[in-house]
Amino acid sequence: MADWGKALQMTFYNRKGEILLQEILNGGARKKKARHFKSLPGGGYRLKASFVSNPGEKIYGCGQYQQEVMDLKGCSLELAHRNSQASDPFYVSSLGYGFLWHNAAIGEVHFGSNTTEWTAEETLQLDYWITAGETPAKILESYTRVTGRAPMMPEYGLGFWQCKELSTNNCCKFMAIFIVFPGFCLKQLQQLFSDNS
Repeated sequence: MADWGKALQMTFYNRKGEILLQEILNGGARKKKARHFKSLPGGGYRLKASFVSNPGEKIYGCGQYQQEVMDLKGCSLELAHRNSQASDPFYVSSLGYGFLWHNAAIGEVHFGSNTTEWTAEETLQLDYWITAGETPAKILESYTRVTGRAPMMPEYGLGFWQCKELSTNNCCKFMAIFIVFPGFCLKQLQQLFSDNS
């Protein structure tokens, strides 16, 4: 079994037979592994999954981080929620695939020029999901089909929802009629309308 595990290298192709993503080869001078599990006390693992990186690939997504770059190639990102960041470990590649790191663990991803490495500090298993599509819209459609789609906002929440001039009757009357306000806010709007009508 150990020999089989060392030889295994997973590769993902699109319908045209082009390589989208592949794990690194096991071995070499540093004895790297595509899937490295380190046992932790209590039964979990520290996990690292490594993939070959295409130098011309552009990577977009992974949540909301305070940074100036859109293409994440060359970036290292912490996979944890903070006051100023929201980690969503899903990205869309310019090569025509989407990748979801499906591990609810604090970790890190490094999008290097030669290797992409995902790390989970403590997890029970390796779990990721890949989808292919001809456009980013097709990739995102597959992603939301699997993870869930946001419901449509109810009609009463659409329309004029913010106005800067409270004396503008059209905007504010629309708000007062169609949007449910807490009592104190509705009372203030009614007073404003009766004063300005």
